[in-house]
Amino acid sequence: MTRVILSVWLLVAAACSPQSQHDKGVKNDMHSTTWTCDNAVAAIRARDFIAWRGLAGTCKDAVLKAFPPAYDGEGQIQLGSEGVRVAVLRRKAPGYSHTLDVQTASGAVVRVDIEHPELAGPVPALLSTLGAPDGKLDYYDGVLLMPGGQQVWPARGLALYLDETGAQVKRIALFKPTDLAHYRRELEPDLRIHEE
Repeated sequence: MTRVILSVWLLVAAACSPQSQHDKGVKNDMHSTTWTCDNAVAAIRARDFIAWRGLAGTCKDAVLKAFPPAYDGEGQIQLGSEGVRVAVLRRKAPGYSHTLDVQTASGAVVRVDIEHPELAGPVPALLSTLGAPDGKLDYYDGVLLMPGGQQVWPARGLALYLDETGAQVKRIALFKPTDLAHYRRELEPDLRIHEE
């Protein structure tokens, strides 16, 4: 009798383990210890950035293949205090109301921006899991200054642009893991709308 109860308990425990939950129907290894381009694409598709570990420059082909073009052609912008020029390719992604702006330079993906993302989970839970950001930078939402609203976890390749309440994400930026100084120098966009 004790063996039967122990066997049933082990089966229930195995069925409820996180690994088993991910293996039901669709393979989902976003939370594995090795972070790959496939993990990055899966996280973008799932709109779940809790386990985000960065976007390698080598992920350009994977990202462009996973998300079809929204428009023909490309735009150009400059990033960071050094004015790094990048091409912007607008891509469609299911579950997002806005396009993914895939920013590339020298044949590599540099950054992916998503405006007004509808995340899979609540923003407070994401912020709690991520912990304190390495940087709380000012940014402009159009002409409105958002003091400390750009929260950056450079070692995770992640920046969240929060609204004035800190409860909604206005923009998310995904990039290769780096440090805050490099982010500011080569990855931070100037979102300000300049009035004439």
